[in-house]
Amino acid sequence: RIDSRARSVTFEGVRWPPWNRYLAAECPLRFENLRSAFLRPGEWFCDDRAGRILYRLRPGETAATLKADAPARKLSKLLAMNGTHDIVFENLTFAYADAPQAKGDDPKKHNQTWQSQSAGDYDAAVSVYRGENVVFRDCRVERSGNYGFRIGDGCRRVTLERCETFDTGAGGVWLGADGLYPDREHRSRRVIREMYPESCASNVIADCTFRMGGRFQPEGTAVFVTHASDNLITHNLIDDFYYSGITVGYTWGYKGSVAQRNRIAYNRISRLGQ
Repeated sequence: RIDSRARSVTFEGVRWPPWNRYLAAECPLRFENLRSAFLRPGEWFCDDRAGRILYRLRPGETAATLKADAPARKLSKLLAMNGTHDIVFENLTFAYADAPQAKGDDPKKHNQTWQSQSAGDYDAAVSVYRGENVVFRDCRVERSGNYGFRIGDGCRRVTLERCETFDTGAGGVWLGADGLYPDREHRSRRVIREMYPESCASNVIADCTFRMGGRFQPEGTAVFVTHASDNLITHNLIDDFYYSGITVGYTWGYKGSVAQRNRIAYNRISRLGQ
């Protein structure tokens, strides 16, 4: 609870086991956009009441020459494709996207601060659904409040080659379908051989760099592979994330998974879990 007169905040640790035994002793508390903390050069403060953005100049900066960029509110997607085939994107930069509103029917998630494992309730600045033979080569996503890239349902032979994400709100790239296709695979543990229209398979993420992620949703994963098979993730550089570098499979317990025959090799991963 918040007592504005006493200027105090009271909170308790997480009650749901088993997390309470880890967090009860030191439950984290974080303030953002706090006027009294707006002290150091390079910091900015959003004054909603006055309708102004305040900024403290760094040494050598002047107000006359300062360049500031901000995304349009609620513009979290810069390029969204559905059913795109046989196209190549080269040497493009996608930048300045807002953090997204979380999806789903839960009213608790209808705000920008709801957290879910690997930021699985969010999308990306650049997304491809039901795409085939789509190539991103030497492309860059930076300063996005979302994931950088999303390779989703029905994607086959989508390639990220020598691409980069930098300063993203969630993770670098999310590869995989939103659900298991067909649903019976969730109840089986068999080897998956056949593909379905919504299956995500045979994609490549190679020679890419994913740096400085999780700045808005710290649980974002650099390379997040969910319900996807037969993919190649190789020779990537991953650095400076708060959660996992690479995670594969999104099935709990001992249920079946379509995340099979994915090859992950020769990736360099550093500075995680800060």
